Amino acid sequence: MVTGQRKRLGELLVEAGVITEAQLQEALARRQGASQRLGKVLEDMGLVTEAQICRAVAKQQGIEMIDLNDVIPESAALERIPAEIAIRHRVMPLRMDGSRLVLVMADPLDTQALDAAWRAARATSIERVTAPESEVLALIQEFHAGSQFSEQSLKNLIPTETVAILSDASVLHVGPAYKDFNATEALNAILGGAVSANATHVHIEPTGRTVLIRYRINGRLRRVTMLPSTTLTPLVGRLRSLFQVDPNQHAISQTGKARLQVGQQQVSLHLELVASIHGDRASVRVLDPRRFHLRISDLDFSDADHAAVLDLLAFPQGVVLVTGPEDADTSGTIYTFLNHLREEGLNLVSVEDPVAAILGGVTQMEVHTRMGVTWAETVRAAMRINPDVLAVGDIPDADTAAQVLRAAMGGQLVAAGVRAESAPAAIALLLDMGLEPYLIASALRGVIGQRVLRCICPDCKQPTDPDPQAMALLELEPADLEGKPVMRGRGCRRCAGEGYLGHTHVFEVARVRGVLRQQIARRAATVEIAEAAREVGMRRLRDAALEKVFAGITTLREVAAVVPTAE
Repeated sequence: MVTGQRKRLGELLVEAGVITEAQLQEALARRQGASQRLGKVLEDMGLVTEAQICRAVAKQQGIEMIDLNDVIPESAALERIPAEIAIRHRVMPLRMDGSRLVLVMADPLDTQALDAAWRAARATSIERVTAPESEVLALIQEFHAGSQFSEQSLKNLIPTETVAILSDASVLHVGPAYKDFNATEALNAILGGAVSANATHVHIEPTGRTVLIRYRINGRLRRVTMLPSTTLTPLVGRLRSLFQVDPNQHAISQTGKARLQVGQQQVSLHLELVASIHGDRASVRVLDPRRFHLRISDLDFSDADHAAVLDLLAFPQGVVLVTGPEDADTSGTIYTFLNHLREEGLNLVSVEDPVAAILGGVTQMEVHTRMGVTWAETVRAAMRINPDVLAVGDIPDADTAAQVLRAAMGGQLVAAGVRAESAPAAIALLLDMGLEPYLIASALRGVIGQRVLRCICPDCKQPTDPDPQAMALLELEPADLEGKPVMRGRGCRRCAGEGYLGHTHVFEVARVRGVLRQQIARRAATVEIAEAAREVGMRRLRDAALEKVFAGITTLREVAAVVPTAE
């Protein structure tokens, strides 16, 4: 029989390098009778995560392990399994393949669960797939949100410290003990949990059946909990009150600001509220001041790039652009530059939306877009107080870009953020805004492109074979990796099974000089600008990131997912 040929779970975990033979024998000795699952014993010992157990069981049973984060079950399948069976047995129907039901099971070895599902579904056959139990429970919660899961998952978010919501009008203190869940307490649990998890964004997303809560941590979205759809209206109402958004206005989008204190730690919050077909969707940006008080030496620049950046900031005038997507932490880099330039003899001014952290010695101006004030108008106002150094958080349009160039041509050093894929693409973006190429070539001193990469967890780091798909995306040949170690995190309790812990920056620094300045002046194409940037010494983001792969800091897969390969 096929079953007789299957390897035992413990053997598979040892072969995969997840546990040692000695750890396996210890777990077998601790197991109390044959009814106790070995995987549960290993998990209780802190040796494995649920994802590792799930992967090994899937291999043992010859079934597929799937990622449920973006799965939406078909309605035809949902009708086959009642909610009480799904909840009791931790199973969810995903789709119908003819008369065969595809069923995800938290425990594919549970014959009672399989039998109950088969009887309820009235399907000719059932195809088992599996996923980590937490993902299965989250999916059950999403589609059967009247269960007990919502309250428990909110309790898991509650930080141990006291949470206080601060606003100009009032201060609301909420302690760590919750008896009843109302909108105020639920929102404080969600926001306080985000600060404790070092999240940069909180997403509150109506799906029709439920309200999905997700955090963005180290650039990646992580599903946190689900709430019943009936909670959306009171949650949004509380958001409007907290962020001082007019409840009588229901425009396509609205914004607001507030402050949150968790224990002794205070952060700024920036709300974006947009209308969707299922109701208002909220995105809350968490601006933790601890991320904005670094030194240049803390930013993971290579020695060559570190020296180049110091040279750029030593210029008395000109523009230094910092570019990347929203989750690349460009604002953190600009704050670091301001920190570096702070000295008694200089007048430093910043234009931001929102102000992320308070910097002593810097005049910080906020762009009041809600009142119809533009970035360009705020930059013009900043220039009236005669700054030596001007920081501009974003260049959203040609008018703002023109003001930045005018400031640089007038004798100011300007550090400005711009949303683009790479340093060459940022230069091309300015050209595409219709600005005179000779002005850009004259004013621009340098462009810094950056990304944030997740670091491999040091507690579960191990050698691995290079991922073929990542190699293809990064245009790598086997010869490129010969003799170079490639690592991964297998997942452990410390990193919650993800294999990653913390983050690092990678940069490309293009100094505008020589052939690069000439190509800008002649309005060259992006590819030509990129070639010229490399000629004058720019090392691509891809190459900087690969250096961190071979140093065992991050993975090939992470680089392939985050770093652009095309110019």
